[in-house]
Amino acid sequence: KVTGRQAQLNMGASADVDAPKVICAELYRQGLLEKEIFELDEEFGRHLRKVDPDLINGYHQWALPLVSLMQRSIVVSHIIKIIARPVVKHIAYQMGYPSKTYLGAALFTIGKHICRYIAKKEMAHA
Repeated sequence: KVTGRQAQLNMGASADVDAPKVICAELYRQGLLEKEIFELDEEFGRHLRKVDPDLINGYHQWALPLVSLMQRSIVVSHIIKIIARPVVKHIAYQMGYPSKTYLGAALFTIGKHICRYIAKKEMAHA
C-alpha cells in the first residue's frame, strides 16, 4: 500500500497536466491506489480522450463532484475505493497489467454506456 505522503511525492510524474484529476487520481493521492495501477489508468485516460471523448466527458460530469466529496471525507473515499478498484484493475488489465477481473469488466462496460449517455444528454441541453 502506498502511503499518502508517498502518493503526494509521486503524484504528477505521469499525470496529464491539462486533464481534470478524477477518482483514481484522488484515490492515489490519498494512498488508496498503487502507483503502477494509477499510471496505467492515466495512460488509458489519455487514450480515451482521443478515441472516445464522450465517455470521458460523461464520466467527468458525475465523477468530478464525487472527487470533491472524497476530498472532504475519507469514509466516502473508502466506499468509492470498494466500487472503483475492480474497474481500475480492469482498465490496468487492458493496458497490460497481469490481473483480470470479471466484476471490473462488467462494471466498466455498464459504466461506459452510462457515461456516454450523460455526455450526449449534456450536449443536447447545451
